[in-house]
Amino acid sequence: MQGMTKRGSVYYARLIIPKDRWADTGRVTGARNGTRRDIVKSLETKDYREALRRRDAALSAMREAINQALSAHNLPPLQGSWSPSLGSSLQTQILEQALKARKDLAGADDYRTPEYLNDDPSEGIVVSESFSSRDFGADIVNEALAQAANRIAAQYPGSKGQRMADEAYHQAHDIAFGLTTPLSILLDRWLPQLEGNVTQELIDRHHRGFSRLGQYLAESQGSKTSDPEGFVRTIAIETIDKKVVGHFREWLEALPGIGPRVVASHLSTMNTFWKWAEQVGYAETNPWQGSTHGLKKKIANPRRAMTRSASRRSRRLFSRLMRYRVSSVRRRRCQGVRHRRPCRATWSRVRKQRRIRVPGSQRLSFRLPPRMSA
Repeated sequence: MQGMTKRGSVYYARLIIPKDRWADTGRVTGARNGTRRDIVKSLETKDYREALRRRDAALSAMREAINQALSAHNLPPLQGSWSPSLGSSLQTQILEQALKARKDLAGADDYRTPEYLNDDPSEGIVVSESFSSRDFGADIVNEALAQAANRIAAQYPGSKGQRMADEAYHQAHDIAFGLTTPLSILLDRWLPQLEGNVTQELIDRHHRGFSRLGQYLAESQGSKTSDPEGFVRTIAIETIDKKVVGHFREWLEALPGIGPRVVASHLSTMNTFWKWAEQVGYAETNPWQGSTHGLKKKIANPRRAMTRSASRRSRRLFSRLMRYRVSSVRRRRCQGVRHRRPCRATWSRVRKQRRIRVPGSQRLSFRLPPRMSA
């Protein structure tokens, strides 16, 4: 949850302090250990949607209070607006910028005032239209994204930097103009629907699954992030295909300390989410369907392999037993008993365990069935 956390059933606003300001913030706030990494304030609500509405105002108030305290100690204020701890990569920054631009453009007015011939509306001849507020906003967004892409190109030398800049620009452009849908918009709808219907443990597993997916996607793009779950929220759902699913499973299985049960759990989380996205019309297909194929056999405990010496002993034993007629044992049990005649022998005279001599081997013990030995 960006800028929020949950303790018990109550939501809290969480302001992340930049690492280089931990000591300053800890000193002005009187932290016990001298540093403060974040500031948490209760939103006084248990409802997720209400917490989202209160979050921005709470973060602004917390930031303003910290800046005033820093100013009183002749320290510079916290710079910039709040953003989740996603690392310092420029790729992350341009995606965050695209998400903000998407919200701004969605609320902008797209009405274009018509311009008539000779400025006479009575003639009814429209020669052109003026720019709308959304058009002006789109120009500003394109310019800002282009500048961010240039910073990415300058960070990496050669053609690699230009390729990464082009990919980041097109991805951010599609998100900003609504051509693709980032996972953050869908996750903010899907996760609240699960609350009250499934256990909190299952919801936590879903968060861990998306965190692992974000970690994989960040590594595959050559970037680093300290908040993988926040990174995956900036990824467009249209970019996840069968190839990404296959590579993600291979990456999970190669992680140390991750068994097939955990791999199946993460893949099941993605399959469940994409099914919901397909139902609400944001995904045309579900690339995660069948992604857990073959994991059930790996989850089942395999039988211990028989050693070579044990195999030889078993073959010798069974080869000797095959030369012994088991039917003779049954005839011995019935000696002195005629058909349909009562047997004079009592059960106490029948030994529960009788040793039978197998030719060429040691004595073997055969136990009577429970119903006969009762």
